[in-house]
This record gives sequence, structure tokens and C-alpha cells, in this order.
Amino acid sequence: MPKVIISTTNRMFKSGCIEEFSLEKIAESLEKETGLPQEKGLKIANSVARKVISFNIKFLTSPMLREFVCYELLMNKLEKERTFYTSPRIPYYDFDLLVNNGHTEQEMKDQVFSRLFSQYRGLREMHKNL
Repeated sequence: MPKVIISTTNRMFKSGCIEEFSLEKIAESLEKETGLPQEKGLKIANSVARKVISFNIKFLTSPMLREFVCYELLMNKLEKERTFYTSPRIPYYDFDLLVNNGHTEQEMKDQVFSRLFSQYRGLREMHKNL
């Protein structure tokens, strides 16, 4: 199984931020964040593990792992659970534009928060309609 990088700090290899891939941690996370029973969570985790193994991935970031899990939730018609498990975020390209286009630190913080909060509100609305 691949290692899971749970932090993206520059010191990740020295600070112990790499963990073994764990079916149980995925199932526990799904139960905590979505209310999915442990048995279903383990089924999702096993499907994710099979895909990760088939892709021969050596290192997996936690956001990438979360995307694999969200895909499996959708494939199992667990759309509401997927909306609870998804991570509001900003693509690297968009963040890079913010950082490298002369914005002040406060402007960047405001724009990042605004985008994340907008995504959060959208997900909350989706929860009501599922």
C-alpha cells in the first residue's frame, strides 16, 4: 500500500507527516464526517484501496485520497455523504495567481476565505436538496 502524506509542509519527511494507508482510518473518518456506518465505510475504503493499488501510486496526499473516497461515494449512490466529505478548496493554479499577482497578504486571505465560504454555502444548500 502507498504511504499517505498528511501534511504538505516543507519538512514533511522529517516531521513524521507520512502514514501508512489505513482502511480503518478512512472508515472512521467517513463515520465521523458523514454518519456512514462502519461497515459501509470499510466497503468504500476497500474499493479505494483496490483503485490506489491498481494505479501503482507510491505516495498519496490526503486531499487526493479524499477525492478517491468521494468518487467511491458517488459510485455507490451516496451523493449526500459525498457532499459532507468533500473539501472546499482552491486549485493550485488559482492560488498561484493570487500569490504571484501583487496582492497583499490580507487581500489574498480575504479572497481565499471568500471562495472557501462560498463553496461551503453551496454545499450546505446541496445538503438540503438531497
